[in-house]
Amino acid sequence: MEFKQEFVGRILQSFRKERGYTLQEVAQKIGVSVAFVSMVENGKSGISLQNIHNLLDLYGKTLSDLLPHEETARVVNVNSTLKSPTIEPGIEFYPLARSKEPLPLEGYRLDIEEGKCNKFDCHSGMEYAMVLEGNFRLYLAEDSPIIYSLNKGDTITYSSSIMHQWENVGSKKGSVLVIEIHTI
Repeated sequence: MEFKQEFVGRILQSFRKERGYTLQEVAQKIGVSVAFVSMVENGKSGISLQNIHNLLDLYGKTLSDLLPHEETARVVNVNSTLKSPTIEPGIEFYPLARSKEPLPLEGYRLDIEEGKCNKFDCHSGMEYAMVLEGNFRLYLAEDSPIIYSLNKGDTITYSSSIMHQWENVGSKKGSVLVIEIHTI
């Protein structure tokens, strides 16, 4: 099952309304145009992982809140076809199992094409990552970043409140497993 932009947009719109924000307030708080927020909510525009995190932080939600879920344990097949819309060119996002209690914890797999990178992202919490396939650089901070070279099997933890970016420097598509522990 692939999530359509319209599905994600409707959920983001419901979060905004739940919090009582207008389009103008949201746009101002996260530094985008009113038209952009409206287009995302109406499924007419994609959205970067950074802007998704910005919206979810504003709404007091996490990535897992974008997915339908039950109050009981949830198992997701890692090799399933469950994926979000392509969030950035050359990057596919596959949500994995998540929990709310005792900690807001969720995971996802990023499949990144050769030579591609995600836009810098930051949000509350910590991240644990493992390179499943390929060769990557992890940049922590946009200005004068600390750069880590990571290969298949390498793991790293870092504060996700620091701007971070994954770049595939290998010669083929690579995959990174990311586990997020949120502090809200």
